[in-house]
Amino acid sequence: MKLRRWQLRDRHHHLLAMIREHWTDLALAALCMLVMSACKAATAYLVKPAVDEVFISRNAMMLKLIPFATLLVFLVNGVSMYGEGF
Repeated sequence: MKLRRWQLRDRHHHLLAMIREHWTDLALAALCMLVMSACKAATAYLVKPAVDEVFISRNAMMLKLIPFATLLVFLVNGVSMYGEGF
């Protein structure tokens, strides 16, 4: 039997059925990927206040806050990496 170009093959039907069955898992994985990328951007964003406030302005309070913020960002990143992989 010759298939036309616009017809889906059996493996495509099987793949679409799997996507329909697990769409919530796929959506959750995509959300975790978005959170991971936001954490990467937040990590880069935390460098500027560290340099400006801690080293240039010698702000001791920022020296205490930035490490906690960095740990929080890495914690959220780790949880989202686990969720995306799971």
